[in-house]
Amino acid sequence: MNRRLEFTAATKREAFARSGGICECHRIPWLKRPDGCGVRLVAGGIFYEHVTPDAIRPDNSLENCAVLSRTR
Repeated sequence: MNRRLEFTAATKREAFARSGGICECHRIPWLKRPDGCGVRLVAGGIFYEHVTPDAIRPDNSLENCAVLSRTR
């Protein structure tokens, strides 16, 4: 079994900056939130997810990273 590849600290910083402090759930197709949820991101309440799951295509690029709120 392959281990999930995690995003680098630099990729996480860039994703957070790109988000403007708002959850990027609209970037994740399987969440079916094309307009997003609009939740503000707060320290301790965020996580980073692969847009295309790592198990399908290992890709830790910024384009495949979305920062999400843990509250939604």
